[in-house]
Amino acid sequence: MRLIHYIFFIVFISLSCKKKKEQIIKYKPLSYFYEYDISPVIQKKLSPKKKQKVPFEYNLIYDPFLKNNSPEALTKSTYWYKAGGTPEVKLMKKKESIVNIAKRGKKPDFRKAYPILIENNHEKDTLYLKLFRGKMLIMQESFHEKKDKWIAMEYFAKEKMGYYYYKIYPKEYIYTKVPIYEGKAKKELRIKVIINDSTTQYLPTFEGSIPWEISK
Repeated sequence: MRLIHYIFFIVFISLSCKKKKEQIIKYKPLSYFYEYDISPVIQKKLSPKKKQKVPFEYNLIYDPFLKNNSPEALTKSTYWYKAGGTPEVKLMKKKESIVNIAKRGKKPDFRKAYPILIENNHEKDTLYLKLFRGKMLIMQESFHEKKDKWIAMEYFAKEKMGYYYYKIYPKEYIYTKVPIYEGKAKKELRIKVIINDSTTQYLPTFEGSIPWEISK
């Protein structure tokens, strides 16, 4: 009888631990982002006089599932692409952040930004995210009413060297940031996200204001 009770107790504990682990996997990860991205309040936005080259320095990715300077980041990087994974891209407009637009070695110059999360929702397959020198391939666009088409507000670098892929394991995510523009031209905006060689996503449109110089 004692043996039966002991076996029942072990099974109960195992199921409880498994259930608790599933709850942690399901509900805990997004909290990593909020713990990782703590930013002071900045009101200034980006207002350039000409189109900017992307990816920006602040399009670097952040992986909250790795410790700072973790050597595992090297094992998650590869030059070989493999199809798979189920990307879900989220623009977190309600969670404003900041980016430093200053050049390297210069005094920090912060602007308001939106975080973007790229999550791999596949149960088993790894998602291979294409990067350029550690930065995501993201471009913002505005809708031109007279031309009846979307116009790029930025332009991609023409360099051919520096591309590789970053592995996002099942049920994990990374995030990056895009600047919030301001100007006198009120436009419908959208964000183009190149996931990899086979997948490009356009995020839902939103209203914004941008300089006239980058709306043409």
